[in-house]
Amino acid sequence: MIRNTDGMAIPDAELAVALSSMKGALNKVRNNVTQIAKLVSDTKNKGRPQPSSQQDLIEIRPLAGFIPDRADEADLMVIGRRAVLKLRACDELRRRAGRGV
Repeated sequence: MIRNTDGMAIPDAELAVALSSMKGALNKVRNNVTQIAKLVSDTKNKGRPQPSSQQDLIEIRPLAGFIPDRADEADLMVIGRRAVLKLRACDELRRRAGRGV
């Protein structure tokens, strides 16, 4: 939610859609990582050979950076959106001040 210049609280639909999409992508990655970790843990606890090879680990490694990267993107998106809204609010306040309102 944001507060517009008239004091009414309105939703920021554009930001909400972007963050919702990002949440879905992060949930998919989280579920995949959880399944991989469980499989590795179960095989280790049962004394079995690991189901993954060195190549598998190399291919999985980028997932370790995926979630922090998406969190950084979300943070930058919110900061950018906040800056745009601040500029709009300042412009509106200047406009109103010029009218004597």
